[in-house]
Amino acid sequence: MVGNVDDHLRNHAFLMLQPNVFRLSPAFDIVPHLEAPHRPQSIGVGKFGPASTVANALSQCDRFLLTEAEAREIVGEIKEIASTWRNEFREAGISQRDICRLADCFSVADQAERIQISAGAPAVEIAPVDDEKIQTRCNELGLSLERARQFAEAAGNQVPLAAILGLEVKTLEPLKTRPWLQMAAQASSVSYRLSLNDEQLAQALAAGLVNEEFAAHLCTFFDEVPYQISIMAIFQAATEGGIPMTTIWRNVERLTKNLGALHLHLWKYRS
Repeated sequence: MVGNVDDHLRNHAFLMLQPNVFRLSPAFDIVPHLEAPHRPQSIGVGKFGPASTVANALSQCDRFLLTEAEAREIVGEIKEIASTWRNEFREAGISQRDICRLADCFSVADQAERIQISAGAPAVEIAPVDDEKIQTRCNELGLSLERARQFAEAAGNQVPLAAILGLEVKTLEPLKTRPWLQMAAQASSVSYRLSLNDEQLAQALAAGLVNEEFAAHLCTFFDEVPYQISIMAIFQAATEGGIPMTTIWRNVERLTKNLGALHLHLWKYRS
């Protein structure tokens, strides 16, 4: 509700009240991110993976020992609190220019009456089947259009199909070159003491094998890193390593099977 998409595992903690007695800590490190309107959460938050929607957050409320009614009540309380953000920011000395820049991050709180709290599957923007640029991009990435749509559906309604494929949403032109492998490696390492680097990630994808010390990192890569970043990192590893996309997707399938990744159907190779 405040446009924060940095919800890695180290942003969740317990407080020990006394030996063997713990409780969840108060929320911390929750700040708005300008990219929030265009990308999902960093980890899976519900039935629809990392989709950054209230519906997704509510979809598994029973895992937190909450009834749907109780969860909705909490959502209402948080929306009411978050809706005061403009006054809070002004009192803290934030400039009007920065407040305007952050407005989209707080859209859920600002437009609470438009949020539908339901456990229905989020809608996904799907490019037309006959769109030549979308089909060409799928071919470049070694994906069928159907499989690309599955990734977009799993990502939630805030991530258009074009974005999943590393394209500008409006023009359908490829995004400017970014260090996708580095971004993916960093995102895969946030909850671990040992960090995976871009070369190690590229080697794992190129070989279809991973050292045991980085097995958990690769699980995070496949299960929690936003699909746009993971798909583009796979594409970068193939391009820079001179590896055919068919080969690297077979390696991905082998890795996900061996690691026991959560969404095997997404990573399964299809010729």
